[in-house]
Amino acid sequence: MTMLIVMPGNCPAGELSVEDFTFDGPLRSEGARIEKLGVNHFKVILGGAPKHSSWPNKLNCQITRNAKGHALRLDVTSPGGNKYAFNEYFQSYLYDGKTWHQEQRS
Repeated sequence: MTMLIVMPGNCPAGELSVEDFTFDGPLRSEGARIEKLGVNHFKVILGGAPKHSSWPNKLNCQITRNAKGHALRLDVTSPGGNKYAFNEYFQSYLYDGKTWHQEQRS
């Protein structure tokens, strides 16, 4: 699964780094890891779902800084491979903590 997210804004931030992402909080993806592959391009390896360690957890993360005005590419996988498509619902994001926006698929 690959997600491309463009965060709106007219004042671009610095380049994203691994430290800008957190998988903690109320909608966390426990056990997730992230690696930088290129400029604003990352690989996320999901952990196991609660009570079902063989199922991958859903992707939920927060970008704490440097997201505004940048296109973000996330390549998402799980330790068990990509046998789960994660396509049963639309992907979305929010940047104000209130309003959800649907992912724009390319």
